[in-house]
Amino acid sequence: MLRGELFATDMVRAYQEGRKLHTARPVKPQPTTTDFKWAEDREDIDQNKLAAYKQKAYQNVKVRAEQSRTSKHRPGDYIYCRETWAEYDRLYYRASEPDAAEPIENGDARWFKWRPSIHMPREAARLFFRVTKVEVMRLEDVDEQFALDDGFEPNDDFNDFARDQARGLRHSGIPVEVHYSTALSEFKDFWEQTYGPDARWMWVYWTEPCSREEAMCDGAMRKLQEVR
Repeated sequence: MLRGELFATDMVRAYQEGRKLHTARPVKPQPTTTDFKWAEDREDIDQNKLAAYKQKAYQNVKVRAEQSRTSKHRPGDYIYCRETWAEYDRLYYRASEPDAAEPIENGDARWFKWRPSIHMPREAARLFFRVTKVEVMRLEDVDEQFALDDGFEPNDDFNDFARDQARGLRHSGIPVEVHYSTALSEFKDFWEQTYGPDARWMWVYWTEPCSREEAMCDGAMRKLQEVR
């Protein structure tokens, strides 16, 4: 199956530089307990899906089915990157050409009007990934190495006071850059800003880059097989 995911410009660059090995997305709906783990027995669900269950529900098949959470992607699926882009004489991508401009008759330049990633069709995508592994974990269990593998980098140019001031301005709607002393602090702030403070559980999709041809062809074949 081939599905798209939205990526911030910094995360697109991290993929291009080989620093981003996985991407995390919130579990929906969120579990309401910490007693939650991968299923050891999947006989009661579709074998083509992945699910996690509350541990105490294992002995009750009905409860297992009701309390399951199924991931959007599974190993062997494909993800295409939906990123900020523009289309004029060709396709432009903000991650690669942030200062791109379109020449006009008087020799000046007119800035592109970038299109949000949510409006990118599959045909305009340039980055494709194969899902190699799926995990489920809590935000509280994320460590520095995880954040680094997710593409975040520490930047300690700011002291704590300046960082808090910048974060406060951003929360007020003023677009300022916030610097972080650790990749972990940047990841957690990004996560809570994007998904909210209550999104404590996440799916982690480990990926490898692949060609458009592989993703489009294999994804189409698997979708056809599922329809049949």
